[in-house]
Amino acid sequence: MPLYGSHLQRKVADIFNNLDEKLELTYDKNNICELQQSISKIDTMQQIISEAWMDMEYCGENAPFYDNFASKHGETHLLEESDYITFDLDEYSVDTLSGDSHERTWIYENELSLIKDKMQKKRNIMDDHITQFDVRAAIALALLKQ
Repeated sequence: MPLYGSHLQRKVADIFNNLDEKLELTYDKNNICELQQSISKIDTMQQIISEAWMDMEYCGENAPFYDNFASKHGETHLLEESDYITFDLDEYSVDTLSGDSHERTWIYENELSLIKDKMQKKRNIMDDHITQFDVRAAIALALLKQ
């Protein structure tokens, strides 16, 4: 474990290092408990991403370093879309997009935005399932009264 780095940095690095696992939520859309547990997991990840969002910094003063790194590892589009705004991971690291064994110690703003959007879409789908569940339950109750 690194000597330096906050819990937030560790949590963000963990999310990005296990992204497929974190975004893959299995649930039965007819089971309200599983839906609520999945929503709770998404809410927790969204809170972490929101905290990281507030802790981002502009790294344009080191533009040549970031430009060089991004061009070597196929991340130029992320750097340009992020306008040199990153979340610093200190001694924690995540894999580069190039798929080679290189790592970096920052998250681009655009990456945070994309993950936040994916999580919100999943949350909206689960909310729709809960709404449908509630409607079915209300209809069943109404039919029982007759």
